[in-house]
Amino acid sequence: MCDRVKIGQRIKETRIENGFTQDTLGKLIGVNKSTIQRYENGKIDKIKLPVIQSIATALCVNPAWITFHSEEKYLTPVVQPSDDVDPDLFILYMYKQLDTEDKAEIRGEMKQMLKAEKYKPAATGDIADDIIKELKKEAQIPINSK
Repeated sequence: MCDRVKIGQRIKETRIENGFTQDTLGKLIGVNKSTIQRYENGKIDKIKLPVIQSIATALCVNPAWITFHSEEKYLTPVVQPSDDVDPDLFILYMYKQLDTEDKAEIRGEMKQMLKAEKYKPAATGDIADDIIKELKKEAQIPINSK
């Protein structure tokens, strides 16, 4: 089996473990869903390390593990992101490190903050909808259809 197919399998398995759709992962790292599909299916001829780094950060795994250069799937948590890490992805990484109770507390705080008038226009986009669905799913809150 080709290395890029194995890399794609690791990306797909970890994306599913994290509960992300291809579309959500693509939006998190700034690429199209089709790019995620091509990576997962081993259809990328030249694997781009910045894309692998972004995928790994979003999925909270070691990029060297994705590319079979390390057996360490998870990195040791860091306190501050480096300059080349997207701060939004770092926040997601930190959130994933929390236990269930602390995640619930963070979600509660976020819900209260998002009630502010200044956030209402921003809460209508697709990514906001995806994040709200993910938070409700994680908290096992029924999602009302639109």
